[in-house]
Amino acid sequence: MPIFFSEASQTEFPVPKLAGDFAGGNYWTIVAAEPAGEQESDRQTETLAIDRGLTDTSKPVDVALIDLPTKIKLEGRALSFSVPAGTHLQEAKLFPEGAGQPYWGVTFIGGGTDPSYTLPELPAGAKAEQPPAGKLFLHVNAIDAPGVDFNDVKFQDLGQKMLRSTQTGLAVDLK
Repeated sequence: MPIFFSEASQTEFPVPKLAGDFAGGNYWTIVAAEPAGEQESDRQTETLAIDRGLTDTSKPVDVALIDLPTKIKLEGRALSFSVPAGTHLQEAKLFPEGAGQPYWGVTFIGGGTDPSYTLPELPAGAKAEQPPAGKLFLHVNAIDAPGVDFNDVKFQDLGQKMLRSTQTGLAVDLK
């Protein structure tokens, strides 16, 4: 049962007692920081942390947000970025500048803090759209999921193990 609070200055929150059908349950606290205003979900800037299995609501919840990705760039066909240490999965998507579905999506598993990738040329006859030269939007997401074996993961279970995530993007030029 979600309970939402969105006041940035609020430091205490009323929490219902776990009783009746909910006795023996626990709480999850999800803390997210993002800029004010509307954002498209596939271009969102946000850092998020989850604390699971809370049963004692008399104690303060202490979660640590992680920094946003930095050094996001596209030079020629080489994209690169930096993410906080300790992230286990990093993803970059290249979108049209304004709106639309991504042209490319690249995922790095255990990719370190400074992944990079050179966009390939599509072979003749490929049924995929080549990103056009000019302004595009490069979005980067990084996930901290301790204890996840990415060689044997069910991605629907990843949300149950994710501890923190961070994402942002910016306009880039494809030459």
